[in-house]
Amino acid sequence: MPSQVTGAGLLSLVKDFGDDCPKSTLVSAAGYIRPDGKLAWTAFYEALLSAKGVLPSQQELTYDEEDPDREWCQAIAQHLPEVDEQDARDWVAKELDDLGIETEDQLQAAFYGAYNTWTFYEEFCSEYLDNSCERIPEILQGCINWERLWDSLLTYDFDTFDFGGLTYVFNRNAF
Repeated sequence: MPSQVTGAGLLSLVKDFGDDCPKSTLVSAAGYIRPDGKLAWTAFYEALLSAKGVLPSQQELTYDEEDPDREWCQAIAQHLPEVDEQDARDWVAKELDDLGIETEDQLQAAFYGAYNTWTFYEEFCSEYLDNSCERIPEILQGCINWERLWDSLLTYDFDTFDFGGLTYVFNRNAF
């Protein structure tokens, strides 16, 4: 795993790549890649803001050892794809609290999956219905109103929220 470029080096890299460069290429070239191979967008932008003097450096962003939310945020980051501890602290923990999910056990029991927000309805409905939609001729699959199917059959059993291009799905009946 390449080392992450920070500070003046990161500012220089951003300038060298220019505005026409895809952001994913820039994030990758700067070394902001998670162990699972996905891009670490939040870490990249935090480092960029730190380099510009807008945020304190990562070394200054330490957690208080006595912070009661620390373990909860770590659990959220561990169980939800594309969510890191800072995302959990800033936003995701509140969403989960609104859904009545307040412990790691509840999170594990209720979390159903994460889906691309743009294709969520079709992906989820097809998977949930045990891929029975694959037996429908392809020419007719384009006629299915996946959002309506979700609204009429499945929304009563599941809660969702969108974050970072993903729709996170939680089973309301899990606990």
